[in-house]
Amino acid sequence: KHFPFYEKDVHILPFSYQSRFVKRKEFATRRIKCLATGTFEILKNTSRTSGLREFYDAETLHPMRKEIYQNSNRLSKYIDSCIGDFNERASREIKDTDLFLKQIANKIYNVFFVKQSKYFKFDIVEKYNEYMMFVVPEEINDLPGIGFIEGMACGCAYVGKVDPMYKDIGLVPGEHYIGYDGTLEDLVAKIKYYQENLSELKRISERGYDFVESNFNSQAVAENFLAHLDKLVSDNKCSSQP
Repeated sequence: KHFPFYEKDVHILPFSYQSRFVKRKEFATRRIKCLATGTFEILKNTSRTSGLREFYDAETLHPMRKEIYQNSNRLSKYIDSCIGDFNERASREIKDTDLFLKQIANKIYNVFFVKQSKYFKFDIVEKYNEYMMFVVPEEINDLPGIGFIEGMACGCAYVGKVDPMYKDIGLVPGEHYIGYDGTLEDLVAKIKYYQENLSELKRISERGYDFVESNFNSQAVAENFLAHLDKLVSDNKCSSQP
């Protein structure tokens, strides 16, 4: 949309899951609820974020995560939320007027010593293995969270938007994952449906697990990327010959 002049080939490099993300528990022994993971940040209107806020007309990159977080009590019958607030603890303020080294030091402090400390205190692999389905709401700029591949590798059925971000890497809604329209109302409706249709939910979790295990392990991702590069080199050699 924003780069219509670009007509060359594009290779989408998907996430790959680490080996620690494994299926440990049988599907029937898991909780018949949806686990919600991820973090969100309220973007302050600074020179660093003002352009992003204006372009997307939003105060956070993860609006659905924020919505689930704020409504976690009301949604507790359907969703167990582990979503964290990136701004939940006091952090060092980063001012545009600060010296460059001070800005860098404060950013490092905020990332490693303050923000998200609570979110990373639980075992995410164990969490995924406790539930039949999960959601890691996407970014507003049409990028998924890496957690969607990690949870599927643990045998948990993923709930994600019906969107090209998944179609372009081969995932089909209703087959590999549970598709919804991106609204909280439809998310809850889909969770309710699959809570009452466990055989369908198990089928999706199994197909999603098989697809991720075959296509998104680090070896497969690397081999596909190298094959794409080889093809580009080969095509360029052919086109340059008289």
